[in-house]
Amino acid sequence: MIASDCHYRRDEAANAAQRITALRKTGCAVLWLAFEPDPRPLPGTTALELTDPAQASAAIAKTATAALAAARP
Repeated sequence: MIASDCHYRRDEAANAAQRITALRKTGCAVLWLAFEPDPRPLPGTTALELTDPAQASAAIAKTATAALAAARP
């Protein structure tokens, strides 16, 4: 799970993209939690924009389930 504002320098984005790719190749789902509107998550992730803290746990559970289903080979 990545919790981020989605503001990466170019080198940080490249390093993170490599890690995400490596994780995905092993069948690992990558959930991206964004706390600001209009997130720009890196490719290979399942993004979730969290704007309502009261709904966070239910939204994370639903999105994590979708990410796991998508990661299965």
